[in-house]
Amino acid sequence: MSNLFGMLYTGVSGIMASQVAMDVVGNNLNNLRTPGYSRQMVSIQSKQPRPTVYGPMGTGVEVTGIERAHNDLLAKAVRRESSSYNYFGSMQNSLGEAMLYFNELEPGAGLGDPLKKFFGAWQELSSTSPDNTDEAAVKRYALLEQSETLARQLREGYGSIEAVQNNIDIRLVSNVKQINDITANIAILNASIMTSEIGGGSANDLRDQRDLLLDQLSTFATVTTNESENGQVTVFIGGQVVVDRDTSHLLEAKPNPDKDGSIDIYFKPVLGVGTISNAEPTNITDSLIGGSMAGDIKTRDELLEGYLGELDVLARALISETNKVHAVGQGLLRFDQITSSNSVGNSILPFDNVAGKLPFDISKGSFSIDVYDNSGAVINTVTIDVDPASDTLASISSKINTASGGMLGSTINEDNGIDIFSTSGNTFGFSADTSGFLAAAGLNAFFSGTSAKDIDISALIQNDPEYIATGSSGAPGDNSIAKAIAGLQFKSLDGTSGRTLGEAYGFFIGVLASDKSQIDTFTKTKELSYQQSVMRNESVRGVSEFEELTNMTLFQRTFEANSRYINVIDEMINTVVNGLGA
Repeated sequence: MSNLFGMLYTGVSGIMASQVAMDVVGNNLNNLRTPGYSRQMVSIQSKQPRPTVYGPMGTGVEVTGIERAHNDLLAKAVRRESSSYNYFGSMQNSLGEAMLYFNELEPGAGLGDPLKKFFGAWQELSSTSPDNTDEAAVKRYALLEQSETLARQLREGYGSIEAVQNNIDIRLVSNVKQINDITANIAILNASIMTSEIGGGSANDLRDQRDLLLDQLSTFATVTTNESENGQVTVFIGGQVVVDRDTSHLLEAKPNPDKDGSIDIYFKPVLGVGTISNAEPTNITDSLIGGSMAGDIKTRDELLEGYLGELDVLARALISETNKVHAVGQGLLRFDQITSSNSVGNSILPFDNVAGKLPFDISKGSFSIDVYDNSGAVINTVTIDVDPASDTLASISSKINTASGGMLGSTINEDNGIDIFSTSGNTFGFSADTSGFLAAAGLNAFFSGTSAKDIDISALIQNDPEYIATGSSGAPGDNSIAKAIAGLQFKSLDGTSGRTLGEAYGFFIGVLASDKSQIDTFTKTKELSYQQSVMRNESVRGVSEFEELTNMTLFQRTFEANSRYINVIDEMINTVVNGLGA
């Protein structure tokens, strides 16, 4: 049989449950805008009924716990999509930086206009090339200016891409520091969660904090987790355990000597508190498959490095082809001595050997040196045969000494370059070269350097533009060299895969624009996918103000109803205790 005091306790249980529920509603509303907060819910169930002659009699309700709204599969999906989105997002940002310098729509940017003006200046000079007039001098200086602009644009374009690579390295170092801070905090939270849940409770707020850190970690790299029965998570990055229960291991960002000092990511295990393993760190750079770090590394090592290679192809073709033509020409001045601008590692090893090799290829053939007397007449032509399989820079120097009959001398200088000089007070010039030796060595070269990084105008021409070769003989009316160099803009070159220099640059711009467009598309797609994952997860864990206000009203009414119920029971008890006796 039911009793009044049992009924009173039934009402009290409802009031207590309503109080707890109202407290949770207030906490949810207060954390409506708290990052990483998961909505909490009161778990209420009927209390154990008591047996009566009428059957089991209810005894009210009890709070069994406070749970957080969480779906592990949705949370992991958000992290997975976050890693993918940040992977492409980092690539998009870096390619955007790289494209700034090569925006052909911006005045002064890119190489298209400087290339056209370079060849145009040679064409202009060809009309007055043999003349020693003011007009010809102005055109020579104009050519020099346009050539310096082109060389500078190539160097700066190359440097702008290298700057993006350097920014990536700086970012990787910063990212690794942030990752180590995050994993250290996850390990601390692991220990706290295990301690808090030993009695069977749920450390909701601590778990929210840990999930927020895991979300942050997923922006840098793809993260996989495994939760144990005691509530602790093991965290993997790049196939390595970076968090193991209450221990966090370290990542290290340091230069890789095998990659010209660019930053790679290494794993360093921690043996215990404050003790780092002495074992060689494991390079996990290639194991990173998602997140901003993997995107940055792919951009730096593949895309940007490819663009640098394309610029080098363009610059080397420009240097090589221009110098091949220029080397066998003459300007207003001839030489009494000349030093090569290029050198070898070892002057006594054949050109086919790596240490004896010049920066540009040499083929089997010959080159000629014409010796002129004071009247400008050719008094000797020295022809030097070249075989890259057997000849060395030292042997070429020796052949010049032998073949010139004492009119010319040649030595190997301290930089392992070649010096050629007149020994008879005469002058000399180069008239033919089927081997490519003159251009490879940088003799009578228009450009110096071997790549987009170091291309420049030769010091000889910078100091005196009258050395600019415009004809093959120096005779009045001979503009063959200037016209030939101007015509290079229409020539399909072996060094650029059969493209002209303009087409090679257009191909470079096309690849850069295509890559950027493709990455933009991927980034937008991944952004939408990420946002959808976030929305699905928020639909489970997010706090709805409307829903909480509805719950607040519900629990308020439940509290009021139980209060009224208790008042009625109280009156009934009062009647029994005080009224029945009367």
